[in-house]
Order: sequence, then C-alpha cells, then structure tokens
Amino acid sequence: MIIKKIKLLLLAIILGGCMDSKLWFGMKTADVKLGTGDKGCRNVEKYLYERYGEEFVCDYAGYTTSHGTGIPEYYGEEYTIYPKKYENQTYWDNTFVVLGRMYDDGPYTYRDGYFGVYGREKYRQYVEDILKPLFDGKEYYVGVRPFRDVFANEITKDTKISELFDKTLYSEDKPYMIHTIWVMDSDYNSIESVDEINLEIARVLKKHKLLGKVNVYTIFDDKKNTFLEHKNYYLEKILTGEEYKKHYDEKSEYHRSYMNDLLMETQNWDLMLSRTASYRVKVDNNSDNKNEIKIYVSNVEVE
Repeated sequence: MIIKKIKLLLLAIILGGCMDSKLWFGMKTADVKLGTGDKGCRNVEKYLYERYGEEFVCDYAGYTTSHGTGIPEYYGEEYTIYPKKYENQTYWDNTFVVLGRMYDDGPYTYRDGYFGVYGREKYRQYVEDILKPLFDGKEYYVGVRPFRDVFANEITKDTKISELFDKTLYSEDKPYMIHTIWVMDSDYNSIESVDEINLEIARVLKKHKLLGKVNVYTIFDDKKNTFLEHKNYYLEKILTGEEYKKHYDEKSEYHRSYMNDLLMETQNWDLMLSRTASYRVKVDNNSDNKNEIKIYVSNVEVE
C-alpha cells in the first residue's frame, strides 16, 4: 500500500506541470486566480500594472508549495517578474517574485517583492542617515538587501520607510532586510569593538522600527581603494546593466579573476576583518505583543 502511494505521488509530481487547477497528490486545492504558463504571465502583468501603474514582464509562471513537509499542504502560484524599463538589462537584482498562496483556510492572496527593487535604495539611504549620529564623523558604508521574497501588500510606493513597521504590524511579511555595514579598521581594530558597534547599530534599527540582520565588516586601511573601486558590489546596490556585466557575468574572464582574488583576500583576512555574530532585530512571532521589537544574537535575546 505504501509503495502504491509513493508511485502515485511520483506520477502526480511528473504530471503536476500540466495541471491547471488540480494539484499534486495529497495537496490542498485552491481556485487559481491568475493561472500559469503564458496565460498566467499575461494575467499577473495586468495585476501588477493595476497595483503599481507601470508595465512589467513575466519571465516565469508556475506552481509553488509552502511548508516543505514531504507531501505539500498548500498550493499556490509563483511568478518571476522584472519591470519593463529593465527589459534589456535584466539580472538578479531587478527581478522579483510574486507568490499566490492560500494560508490555512484563509483567502487566496497575492504578495510580491517589488519593494525590494523600487524601495531598496530609499531604504539604504534612510539607514545611512539614521546611523550618522552613531558614527559621529567616522567613515562607514551601508548595504542592504531583502531577506525574504515578498513583502506585505500594505506597503505601497507612497509608504515612507519610517512607516513600514506600523503599516505591516499584523502581517507575516514584514520587511526584514540584511544590513551590511562596512567600517574602517583604524576605527574598529578588534573583535570587541566590532561587536560593540554591531550591537549599537541594532539598537538604532530597533529605535526606528526596522527589522533584519546586522553584519559588520572592517576594511583594512591599505585596501580602502580596492573596496571603493567595487563599492556598489560590496554594498549590493542595484547596478546598471553595464556594471552588472562587469561584476556578475559568470562568463566573463573579469568576473572569474576578480571573484577568485576576492575569495583569496577574504579567506586570508587581507581585505576585511572577520565579522562577529549577526545581530537580529525582530518581533517574536509567538508573542501576543506584535509591537515589541527585540534584539537577538545566536537566537539568544540580548535586549
């Protein structure tokens, strides 16, 4: 009987891509809102146009599951999207995901990750500004990138960074970012001093109700020019098509030689000092108080 079920499951997985509204063996079903394939792509492009007032290109449309439990419990759709204005220079940083899912027995909902494209530099600049008093004239550089694929629907292009937390208070998809802060070794030349500034940065983020991880790296003074030459790469900024080709194209000799040099430098601590453990600024999902932000390190509450 068990072997028969396994065979049925494998058959269902093989046929799953051809199915439109019926799903894998053992999976919950849901009404398909936008569909998959070419039809699904056109529908999700229309959905995003109505939401954001600009044109998008759907590069992929298919099924997705959540809560990887062996036999999927929930069903949804997944789309890979990029803004049409980037049509001739698409790459990882300016693409995003749209997910359609049914959470438990709730309504079928679409959420997207476009904030990670259009709001990324605005968010980065905001963090850079609120950290200025902390560094008090010392040199520092801020990089950010999304930790999750999608963001709460409460976030719109009109949402201010200072409003993100309160607008998404009861959402499972609060903005949660990875904050990478680069400082000079001459200012922070010990693990203790790096750990101390790491915690202070987490406190500033908490004060301003910004959630995410905090990583701090120090740049050795004689490697500052190397860092500045590739600053956008290290800060994970959304680059132009030309910069992308220069820094990310795995087919280019430049990319291979540069990444090999970078790997050697970081392994030998030639470019940067080893970071301390990441601090996490987050809300305890098991707490009834969704407005209480705490700081953790290695899953241990700090304050």
